[in-house]
Amino acid sequence: MPPPMVLAICHAPPAVPSSLRSLRSHPRFFPDPWHEGVLPSLSRNERILIVGTGLTMADVVASLERTGHRGEIVAVSRRGLRPQPHTDNLSVFEGDFTTPCVTQAAVLSRHVRETVTETVRQGLPWQIVLNRVHEQGQPIWQNLSVSARRQFLRHLRPYWDTHRFRIAPQVHEAIERRIANGTLDIQAASVRANSATSHAITVDLRSRHSTEWRPATFGAVILATGPAHAIAADPLLSSMNAEGLLQADALGLGIAVDRLGHAIGYQNAPNPNLFVAGPLARGTFGELMGISDLATYADKIAERIATSYVADNYRTSEDAR
Repeated sequence: MPPPMVLAICHAPPAVPSSLRSLRSHPRFFPDPWHEGVLPSLSRNERILIVGTGLTMADVVASLERTGHRGEIVAVSRRGLRPQPHTDNLSVFEGDFTTPCVTQAAVLSRHVRETVTETVRQGLPWQIVLNRVHEQGQPIWQNLSVSARRQFLRHLRPYWDTHRFRIAPQVHEAIERRIANGTLDIQAASVRANSATSHAITVDLRSRHSTEWRPATFGAVILATGPAHAIAADPLLSSMNAEGLLQADALGLGIAVDRLGHAIGYQNAPNPNLFVAGPLARGTFGELMGISDLATYADKIAERIATSYVADNYRTSEDAR
């Protein structure tokens, strides 16, 4: 039997939205804010558009403030949701969201919201409830039907992300400070490219629930929409997909794997010698974004490989006798 292989793939770079693709070659359009030299290239008073209002947006705003930026920042996303802060309350919530088994996203959402309401009524922070949901995240996810998972991704995921992936107090204070002094405006809006000069970019913004597009001009546009999910974004994964060694999962979150972490090929059969580690296995396992989740999952894969290796060596030695 050939030795097992582990495909350890991290997040793919952000994908440029189709409405902004005409800006890809513009020198003031930055699809990766962490690329060397991007943030230092922005002047103190430059008006900046950030597309995305999640963790990356929060980190960019805090980083710009540290470098002395004082210009206007507009951040947009479809719902205009922003990351919530951590709590310093160390209480532990010991409720159970896995029993009875919940298969529908709406039922799960109602249960979590009711629990949060009751917890806050008791004077405890809502964060401890979400911590417990996170702890039980994989069994909760695997209990949901495929249609319920799709419903969660379409309607609930943005709210989960902004409450689960929270920001440090210093970053939260920077966001609040910029909003209070009028230099940060977080909007629920759609965006599309309009026109550009060598030093400025004009886009059209349409507020949520509105049909009217309004032009706005910025000195720079920064993409902060998070990692891409499509396996076509990675040349290696695209090649393996073409050869039938793996395929995209049904939810479009990454690579299809079974519950042991084996990649599933075009025959819809798991390959016992090919494991997928990292966040691209989240279609099956749910939350695989934070370091602790990734480390726990990688540890389980390593344990399975070690167990299999020992068993194979034992069988080989027995056959040689």
